[in-house]
Amino acid sequence: MENIKGDIGLSGHIFIKCIHVDGTEETRQVKNIITAAGKAAIAEHIIDITATPFTALEIGCGTSAATTAETTLVSALTTSGLQRKAATVTRVTTDDANDTAQLVVTWTSLTPSPATIAVTEVGAFNLSSGGTMLGRQVFAAVNMVEGDKLEITYKFDVD
Repeated sequence: MENIKGDIGLSGHIFIKCIHVDGTEETRQVKNIITAAGKAAIAEHIIDITATPFTALEIGCGTSAATTAETTLVSALTTSGLQRKAATVTRVTTDDANDTAQLVVTWTSLTPSPATIAVTEVGAFNLSSGGTMLGRQVFAAVNMVEGDKLEITYKFDVD
């Protein structure tokens, strides 16, 4: 019997936009990495309709390179309005109709001045705390002060 391999993959991008209180904007775009635990969770979703969907984003200040073995952010932010949040989730079109899961969260920094928080990592999770991390990535620091808004759009494109 011939083995026929399907050409399905999961990839995507993270779009980062910071609107500073002084009106300036910073943007970043990076590719995501899918974790091993995330791949296992995707396989679970194929056979278990009760599996928990990925609907939360978390940001942090870890700077080590993202790897597929990770299960959490290196240094998650848990205070100052920057903790894990439920995302607005939709399906959007990248190549074929509705082939991309999109998660969007906006955080507003409540860090009292003059403190600055350097946000350098983001992850997508299936629970509001704990849970499985589907993807993680690091990026050049976005330095936030009180009142700054950070919007992250995390896209998972099924190819």
